[in-house]
Amino acid sequence: MEKVKLTAEEQDLFDNINWDLDDLGKQDYEVRMSHFEKLGQLSESLIGRKVIPQHRWDWFTNPEFRISKSTKSRSKSFVENSGSVKEMFRHPHFMKVLNYFIFGPDLPEKTINGFVEIVESDRGTTGMLMDEICSYVRKEIRDEQLFDHDPATEFFKLALETGYHYPETIHKAAKSVRRR
Repeated sequence: MEKVKLTAEEQDLFDNINWDLDDLGKQDYEVRMSHFEKLGQLSESLIGRKVIPQHRWDWFTNPEFRISKSTKSRSKSFVENSGSVKEMFRHPHFMKVLNYFIFGPDLPEKTINGFVEIVESDRGTTGMLMDEICSYVRKEIRDEQLFDHDPATEFFKLALETGYHYPETIHKAAKSVRRR
């Protein structure tokens, strides 16, 4: 997966953000606000440099990439909830979005590599490939116990990363897995 390359200044901001929201919540107000300001500065810098891969940006800004009952994009919902674009970039929940912008889907490397291998091998017809990918997704969620990571969303993102044409099908396959 493509990691966004940070400038020295961006790397410094990144390194000085406490990415653990639980821990950050225990800090003084001023400390939290300082971290959220750095989060905002880093977000604005990356967006200003236009280095976020287009499919990641589309996942955030395009309502068609939101598999839910909402007709709004994630960015529109964020702005409505936080009050402004500037405040959106400084919102605690934006940390996960920024992390995705920089690193891609939050899945184990082994899982990502297996998925990419299936997509790139292109074995058989479209239907056969889809069946193989969906089986792999369900198996990985069970075997790797990925239930706490919102696996459906992360596999949807992974499908976007690989250019797979049916991310909604992958999302649906991941949603179908239940804990035992």
